[in-house]
Amino acid sequence: MTAEEVERYEKIGRGLGELVPIAWQKRAFDIAFSLLLLVILSPIILLILAGIAVDGLLVPGHRGPFFLTEDRGTEGDIFHLPKFRVIRMDAFRRIRKTQKYQHIKPIESDPANVTRAGALLKKFYLDEWPQLFSILKGDMSFVGPRPWPLKGY
Repeated sequence: MTAEEVERYEKIGRGLGELVPIAWQKRAFDIAFSLLLLVILSPIILLILAGIAVDGLLVPGHRGPFFLTEDRGTEGDIFHLPKFRVIRMDAFRRIRKTQKYQHIKPIESDPANVTRAGALLKKFYLDEWPQLFSILKGDMSFVGPRPWPLKGY
């Protein structure tokens, strides 16, 4: 490598270093974008909540809260990751009785445990939308690693 090439790479490196976003810029992006998405998606979120409520009224075993939270860890912090509830509460209670901690994904993967509204939410990943509140709060970010389930953390 010639001295000219080394100097060129050093200039490129310095230029990239100047482009790396500062923490407050990343946080400002997270706040602005999550707020924008929440405002745009709020009518759909209300429809999702209505669908979960109607499903609970029609099938007693599907009654329960609109959201479930799962403890997750990232960068040494533990927080509650919200999701729309897609699983039947009777199945959830039964599994929680037999096992002290159970990651929600295996429960959701069994179609017998999923509500009718939940199947639709899972199919289009709509159950993940409440994570926008975690981004707004600062527990998560659009950019960076996903938080780990506590069992694997």
